[in-house]
Amino acid sequence: HSEVRACERISADRALMLACRAAVKLDPSACTADNLSSRADYCYELAAIALNDSGWCSMAQLGSPYGNDCYSHFAIKSANSSGCKMTTPETARDQCYLNYSVALDQPDICQKIINTLNRNRCIVYTAKANGDPSACNGLAHSDRISCYNNVITGVVPLRDAASCAAISQSETDVWQPRCFTALAIQKRDITICSQIADDGYRAACKDKMS
Repeated sequence: HSEVRACERISADRALMLACRAAVKLDPSACTADNLSSRADYCYELAAIALNDSGWCSMAQLGSPYGNDCYSHFAIKSANSSGCKMTTPETARDQCYLNYSVALDQPDICQKIINTLNRNRCIVYTAKANGDPSACNGLAHSDRISCYNNVITGVVPLRDAASCAAISQSETDVWQPRCFTALAIQKRDITICSQIADDGYRAACKDKMS
């Protein structure tokens, strides 16, 4: 009872206070005290996260942004993208897959997205957020080139040499050397230049490091 009373001290955020009540009492009905569906949905999400119980996500209205965020949270936490299937409409499901892919650096998950523009956006976001140019491989040629460029010249440090080595074989003549060169500069490690197959690019990389 003292724990429930402590919840009443949360005056600045009504939904958080209700979620506190619901979590302490393990009583979802506490979320509906105000008869406001959006507040109840937010309450369910907060309680789900507090209790680490994804079952509470399903108590929110179908298609609720809070319910969708709840499913997305647990999909990422459990490293199980199937949780995104519970989100609706399709645009919310696409966003869930994007969030999952970015958080876990799993660009293959983007292929679950039906809409081409959203799928490509997922791949680019994943590549840029993780400094992983190899994530760009799933794009068509012109988009792939743009993606490589954005990742290699981006603010996020390149992940590692393996991500450079995994650049699509059709682009190894230019973008793989550029990737290794950028990585060598970032890491201040001239030995990375040795992984460049082309003599000219390898020499140029070493020159930039000297």
